[in-house]
Order: sequence, then C-alpha cells, then structure tokens
Amino acid sequence: MSAGVPPAEVDVTDELVRALLAAQCPELAGLPLRRVANGWDNVMYRLGDRHAVRIPRRRLAAPLVEHEQRWLPVLAPHLPVPVPVPLHAGRPQDGYPWCWSVTPWLDGVPAATRLAGGGMGEPFARALAAFAVALHQPAPSDAPHNPFRGGPPMWIHGAHHHGPATWERARAFALSMVSLFRSVGEPGSPEEAIAAFGLRQLLGERPAPGATGR
Repeated sequence: MSAGVPPAEVDVTDELVRALLAAQCPELAGLPLRRVANGWDNVMYRLGDRHAVRIPRRRLAAPLVEHEQRWLPVLAPHLPVPVPVPLHAGRPQDGYPWCWSVTPWLDGVPAATRLAGGGMGEPFARALAAFAVALHQPAPSDAPHNPFRGGPPMWIHGAHHHGPATWERARAFALSMVSLFRSVGEPGSPEEAIAAFGLRQLLGERPAPGATGR
C-alpha cells in the first residue's frame, strides 16, 4: 500500500468477498478470485476472466458505490466507450456494513503508462475528447453532489497529500496531455478546448498554503 493511504475501517479479505458472493451471487462464487488493487477507498478484485468486485474499505466510500450503482446505468447508453456498469448491486451482510458491486472487467492499461511511452496519439485524443463531450452535460436535478469533486484541480497545483514528487509527476502528465490535445486539435474542436482548459490550469495561480480547493 502507498504511503499516506488511510487505514481500512473494514479488513476486506478473500474470505469476506467469497462469502458475500456465495450468499448474493452464487452463480459467480466459484470463479477464480484475485486481488488486483487496494486503493484509498475501495479494494478491487478480478473475478474470473470477465468480472470484477469493487468493495469499500472505508465508510466514506460507501455512498460513492451506491451512486455508481444508481447512475452508471443511466450514463452508459450516452457514452462512446464501455464503463463498468454494475452487474450486481451487493448489499450489507453478515457484519460487512456497506454496498459493493460486481462489474464487468474492462481490459486496458493506465493512460499515464501509454502516454509516457509514446504509445498514444490522435486516436486516443479524439476518443477521450468524445468521451468528455458526451459526459459533460447538464446533470439531472436528482444527481448527487460530491463535495470533494468539481473544484479546482488541486492535483495539478499543490502538494497537499502525497508530497512534491507525486505532484510533479501529475503536472508532467497533465502537460503531456495538453501537448497531445494541442497537436491534434483544430480551432473550435473539443480537442482544442480541452488543451486550452488544461493549459489554463497548469499556468494558473497556485492555491494559498493551507487551502483545500474543496
């Protein structure tokens, strides 16, 4: 686990996930199960070849999983790329207190890896711009509000949580993205608009010490 990651409030184990699957998704419970990521808020498992299990490790993440279960099925038909729409909305059980999900397993590689290695170009930029345009639409009146999102991109400007080295890498990645979009964007295109926005953020004023940006 990376330094600075908050401790888990529930110990998510293979045995716990197996028990939840056996009780709520018995048709999937016998598939191979492998932990693939342990993040700030959730633990991710690969379940067989085609599924994943996304299960919160902290109370703060529990409402976010419920939002995913409610809203990803609404968003998915309007987006040009697959998103992990929950196939099963898991519920609390036997001492595990929060909702959890079984989703499709979507193969891919981290964008930062591909970008750093020069493995991306015009197709990636245009696909990402199309996704951003499709997603950036007026939200329904009953859409949830997340107080930790939607503000200034602190990951570009500051070194609040992970230290200066992490944020320098984030800024380098953002600059690479801006350069990519500028290289393929034509005046008035989504790619050009994304590049301009990213450049404004990169060159913008850094937050005052102690500011949260939330």
